[in-house]
Amino acid sequence: MDVPTTWQRTRGGNDDGSGSNVQEVGYFESGYPDVQGNGHPLPPTGTVLDLSYSDPLVTLPYQLTLTLFLSSKQLLPKIPGIMGHHNWLNGARLMKRWFEGPPKVAPNYAPPDTTTIRMDSWVLTFLRARRKYHDLMRLRLWANPEARKEIRIMLRRKGKLDNRWHPFGNLDAPVEIQDKDSIQFVTVGSEIDAVRGLDDMVCALGRFTFRVVLEGSVERVLSTRSTHEVKVRRVGVYVKDSYDFNGSQFLGFWSDLNNTASAINPSAGFGVDNGDFRAWRSLHSRGGDFEVFSDVKKTRITRPVKVIV
Repeated sequence: MDVPTTWQRTRGGNDDGSGSNVQEVGYFESGYPDVQGNGHPLPPTGTVLDLSYSDPLVTLPYQLTLTLFLSSKQLLPKIPGIMGHHNWLNGARLMKRWFEGPPKVAPNYAPPDTTTIRMDSWVLTFLRARRKYHDLMRLRLWANPEARKEIRIMLRRKGKLDNRWHPFGNLDAPVEIQDKDSIQFVTVGSEIDAVRGLDDMVCALGRFTFRVVLEGSVERVLSTRSTHEVKVRRVGVYVKDSYDFNGSQFLGFWSDLNNTASAINPSAGFGVDNGDFRAWRSLHSRGGDFEVFSDVKKTRITRPVKVIV
């Protein structure tokens, strides 16, 4: 078994390798050797192995203490387990899916995930997401000037800006089908969220968007401002995110020895970034980028809102 290693003497012993107590640190890619040179699978990173043997070139037998650290590429598949230990279950599920999928690079996505993320039972339990959602609905951002422009573009594309009355929108359709008709978005989260502390939302989505779709009707009207009146009867909001490792982004420090993780503390474990995941994909021919959609949270407007477009 070929066991590539890198060594660093940390204390004790002489330059010729002799001494009663020699400690070295070994960084391994795929396994570790015993004193006969036989390879063994890697234990958790940070494991200390005490291997006693006699060196024929040294008069006295000595103790060789090996502290094992995984390379970042070996650590990566263990991160979902670390997330699970912290009850970051959606983060673990999505990353596990990425590892198990065929190699895909955004925007050439694998099929989307539409079942993991749920609006009411998960997304809106996080204060930062709940505040953004409430602002979106309270301020009617789905009817502001930017949204009205997008509504008009969407209706024109569907051929509904003529002289007749038309219904539009179906909030009960699959979310990935509705997505092309979204007319507004709000960004949720920032880099500072991870600095404040890792949680399941950081691990699963990081920074993501709320997307808005509408259901209602449109008809031609006489107006000096525009030509059609839209009546909005239901508003739908959902999460959309790209689960990929494109670009440059540091993803924190991780260790499977004590299931530690931190965005900022190097003592928590091995530093990981996007490039490590891309290297893992190249090495293993697995690792598929995909889009993430939540379910659609629907709100019925008791008195239909009229929007001129």
